[in-house]
Amino acid sequence: MTTLATGLTSTRQLALEWNEEALDHAGQLGLSASLVESLVELTQPDALRALDLSFDWAAGEPRPPVSTSRIVVDRDAMAGLPRVRERLVRREEPPRRETLVGVVRTLNREEVVDEHQEMTSIVLSTHVNGRSRKVHVPLAGEDYEWAIRAHQSKRPIVVTGDLVFERGAWRLTGDILVDRSYPNPES
Repeated sequence: MTTLATGLTSTRQLALEWNEEALDHAGQLGLSASLVESLVELTQPDALRALDLSFDWAAGEPRPPVSTSRIVVDRDAMAGLPRVRERLVRREEPPRRETLVGVVRTLNREEVVDEHQEMTSIVLSTHVNGRSRKVHVPLAGEDYEWAIRAHQSKRPIVVTGDLVFERGAWRLTGDILVDRSYPNPES
C-alpha cells in the first residue's frame, strides 16, 4: 500500500509538472506504466471531474513514510496522464521486434497529397505481454489486400515489425512482414 500511495502521488505530480529526472528514480517513486495506464482508464469518463483516492493506515503499526493519505487527481492532472504513460512505456518497453497474431478490427485508407497515392493501415486486436492491445500497422499493396480478406473472413493474421508506443498508441514500424501462410483467409 505504501508503494501504491507513493506511486499515485508521484504520478499526480508528474502529470501536473513534468520532470524528466523522475524517470531515473521511477522505482523509488513507485512509478510504473501499468499504474499510470490504470489511472488513465479510471479517468476516461468525460463526466468525471476528479478521482479521489484515500488511504487509512493501521493504528497498531507505525505510519509509513508517505507524504499524504489522500490523493486527488483532478482535471488538470488527468490531462497530463497520457504524457506520463507514454514516457514510462517508452522507458519500460523500448522498441523491439515482435510477431503478433490478431484480428483486423479496422481498415484505414487515406489519400495523400497526390490523389494517386494512398496511405493504408490496419488496427490489429492482439495481445502484447499478456494484455489486450490495439496495434496500428501500416500496410500496402498485397499485404493490405490480405488484411482485407482476413477482416472479411474474421480470421487472424500474423504480422512482424518493431513494436513501439508513440503518440498515445501501440504501433508496428520498420520492416513489416505479413505471414501469408497462416491461416489463409481465402480458405
